Amino acid sequence: EDLLQIIPVAGAWELPVVAASLTKQDDLDAIVTLGCIITGETTHDRVIADAIAQGLMQIATKWVKPISIGILTCQTIDVHITRRDIGPSRCNTDKGTSKV
Repeated sequence: EDLLQIIPVAGAWELPVVAASLTKQDDLDAIVTLGCIITGETTHDRVIADAIAQGLMQIATKWVKPISIGILTCQTIDVHITRRDIGPSRCNTDKGTSKV
C-alpha cells in the first residue's frame, strides 16, 4: 500500500484550498505542501507567501493535524531549478515520515 498521495495543483496559491479539501479524508495523518514562488520586481511574492502560510496554519489548527509548508521563494527560475534538483544527498528522503 502506498502511503503517499501526490496531488498536483495549478500553483502555490491553490495549496490552502486543496489542503482544506483533503482534511475531509479520514485516512490522512498529515499534509505536506510543496511549491515555489518566484520573486518579481515587487514585493507581491511576500504577500502571496504570507497568505498561503496563514491559510495553511488556520487549516492545520482547525484540523488538529500537521500541515508542513515547503514553499520555496526564489529570486529566479534558475535558483528554483537548482534548489529543486539538489537530490537525495541533501534532502530527507523518507517521504514525509518526519511530519511530526
